Amino acid sequence: MKRKCIHSIGLCITILSSWCLCAQEILWLRPGPKFGKDAFIHEVSFEQNSNFGDSPQLPVASSTFDDESGFTRSLIQFDFNSISNEFSLDSAILHLFEWPDTTGLGMSTVEGGLNDCFVHRLLQDWSESEVTWVNSPFYSEFDPIYVPSDSTQGSELKIDVSPFVYPILNGEDDMGWMIKLSQETDLRKRNFCSSDHADSTLRPLLILYGGKTMEVSSVSHAQEFLYPNPFRIGQSFVLDGTADSYSLVDAFSGRIIIHDCTPFSLKMKIQDVPPGSYLLIGKSEVFSGTQTLIVR
Repeated sequence: MKRKCIHSIGLCITILSSWCLCAQEILWLRPGPKFGKDAFIHEVSFEQNSNFGDSPQLPVASSTFDDESGFTRSLIQFDFNSISNEFSLDSAILHLFEWPDTTGLGMSTVEGGLNDCFVHRLLQDWSESEVTWVNSPFYSEFDPIYVPSDSTQGSELKIDVSPFVYPILNGEDDMGWMIKLSQETDLRKRNFCSSDHADSTLRPLLILYGGKTMEVSSVSHAQEFLYPNPFRIGQSFVLDGTADSYSLVDAFSGRIIIHDCTPFSLKMKIQDVPPGSYLLIGKSEVFSGTQTLIVR
């Protein structure tokens, strides 16, 4: 039975030799007042030259302001420069938190109609401290992201912005996004907290789900190795040469179980690895090698 298991693992390894494996990772982007970039713009005549870059609110509203009908739109941009080129995006979710009380422009409402809205890509650069209705950037009408109406006050809105983030991480220009009502008439409103809100838990949050890619080389020449668990003192599992770091990869799913740890740390962590078939990958400045590790 052991020989049959080892032969089947060898076949799996040959297939895996062409894979790029990915370590699961979740990144949070939640800037505060200093580094956040968001603002709203006001269409009503007496506010068209006003800047609201320091406002704690991000309203997307159609209402009456001092007896004049008008509407607002909100702009937001995140800084992706800190994201590693090795990061492989699975999905990106934007979390916006409803304005929690009746101050300012107040809470969300569907009094005059549905408050569904769209998220559009911006096509021009803009300054948080200078943007107004008059100088607001152009936005794209192509493939906006639809946000359904919601009358629940004080709720959290989750928007899948993956289609916007994928191109950014692949090198396309990023000017940020605009949120606007689908119908900017009558009394309807969504009002969110901005990066300037005093409560940091209510500021816009962008969560990136994905991982870092990791290439497996020379896997087709890997050696089988049986490893009993739990770990026994004195048990050796060292690749040819002296590795500076090790990673342990599930041979079937490609999921990285242990990522870039020292040999000593590996001996500690491997005690918690469930039985299964893995690739043990060792790396140093002068070599890298891979062998099969069967935990039983």
